[in-house]
Amino acid sequence: KILSSQRPYQCHLLQIASQAFLNIVWMRQQQESSSSSSVTTVPFHLLNIVTSLLSGCRSMMAIGEKEANLRRQKSDGNLVKNAPDTGTIAKRASLDCALAAGRCQCLLYKIGSNGDKSFSVDTARAIQEITEEAERMAKSGSSLLSSSCTYGTSYLQFLVCWSGLHQSPWPSCTVTQARAIIHTVREMVKASESHWGRSLSSLEYEMLYLGEADNEALRSGGFARTAPTLYQKILDGVVINNFEGSVRND
Repeated sequence: KILSSQRPYQCHLLQIASQAFLNIVWMRQQQESSSSSSVTTVPFHLLNIVTSLLSGCRSMMAIGEKEANLRRQKSDGNLVKNAPDTGTIAKRASLDCALAAGRCQCLLYKIGSNGDKSFSVDTARAIQEITEEAERMAKSGSSLLSSSCTYGTSYLQFLVCWSGLHQSPWPSCTVTQARAIIHTVREMVKASESHWGRSLSSLEYEMLYLGEADNEALRSGGFARTAPTLYQKILDGVVINNFEGSVRND
């Protein structure tokens, strides 16, 4: 409704602001997860509004691309669908990654606020949908890396797909699919360090190791021999972080 009442340039500005907002959220989360102090998290209603705006922008982009292609076909007399140019592909990738990150942020917020309550059917369905999207993005290779690292998309998708802190891990993935998602996260982190200087915090790395260990140790077809090493990395990291925290407090 908001987008339908705006002029094209206003819609574009809303899209840019929404994508910038999610970029800032991702950058702040490194500081939040590295800090022992209490930090105010982003209000859910803001995440929800931004994600809804981006969803509308994506629908409008699809309509615009279809109409532009029809105009080109009419003017050229060519019935063959024209491939989008490089700029359009880049804009689409950035918007898709921002929207995917926003959906993950909203779902993770809901799960975290739900406490020990049982999952709803809607939550389970959302996890399934995000898992399918993460699998598609993992198959795309390096084409989405620069956009994914802007919003932390691959890592946020990993957290949802794994879901190991609140239920049986990797509920909608095979072992091979989980490995592909984890590999995509590692590639995203390399790109993020290069583009933004944004690496994973110690806690974020521990979650990644834990998800990888759960995939290998607890599931049929996993490399169980590698799991103890991964679990030990997590324990070592916890000990180091606790020691550093006690030194700072002293």
